[in-house]
Amino acid sequence: MKSTLYNFKNRSALRASLVKNRQELLTLHRRKKEKLLKARMGLLLLMLRNRKLMVS
Repeated sequence: MKSTLYNFKNRSALRASLVKNRQELLTLHRRKKEKLLKARMGLLLLMLRNRKLMVS
């Protein structure tokens, strides 16, 4: 009985830590995506500015 209770406690703690890790990974991934999007938008703006300069 004692061992099963102990296992259950460990399992729930493990699950909690896994969930936390997954959430951290997801937030990191989201930040990475946002950075990439911002960089891409910046490049597009630069290209548009350069094109406008070339046209005029």
